[in-house]
Amino acid sequence: GKTTLGKLLIRMYDGYRGSIRIDGIELDQVRLDALRERVGVVQQDVVLFPATVRFNLTLGAPISDERLHEALALAQATDVAARLGGLDGPIAHGGRNLSVGEAQLLAFARVLARDTPLVILDEATASVDSLTEARIQQATRVLLERRTVLVVAHRLSTITTADRIVLLEAGRVLESGTHSELLGRGGAYAALFHSQYQHAAAS
Repeated sequence: GKTTLGKLLIRMYDGYRGSIRIDGIELDQVRLDALRERVGVVQQDVVLFPATVRFNLTLGAPISDERLHEALALAQATDVAARLGGLDGPIAHGGRNLSVGEAQLLAFARVLARDTPLVILDEATASVDSLTEARIQQATRVLLERRTVLVVAHRLSTITTADRIVLLEAGRVLESGTHSELLGRGGAYAALFHSQYQHAAAS
């Protein structure tokens, strides 16, 4: 259900029951192109094109080099672009000349360069090592400023600072609240968080 919510927000699925509103406007009343111009997405499996770093950041939009460099810095990805040869450096088909973590960092830079007011992070740290996860968490903190971010995550360490956490089970809301509220209730979220914390400590 978590990824499905993200897909509903960018209207990959239409004909839903109920109401989805952004700034009070029903989603199906918003033009599809206008909606998607205002939403940035970072997925677990990043889509990269066999083109330059610049194109993969801008996707053809008129974005200045200064802004691209700023986005790379904010996303902790300056060294990734430099290793490839800068903004005009090539990215191989399917991003074969990048690690999974490097591809994720470039995806964060892409979203920051576009500066969309709504961002969806769909399991953005699921396939990266702990060092890269720390860099992605820093990029996430930057993303959280001045915009709405929907974070789909199994790793609860990535969402502890969220304004609201919603725990879904079988497509239904099981619990909702802040991290501290949910821990205080001692329910399913608290059990899951403590289980992950103990596993991380043991490893």
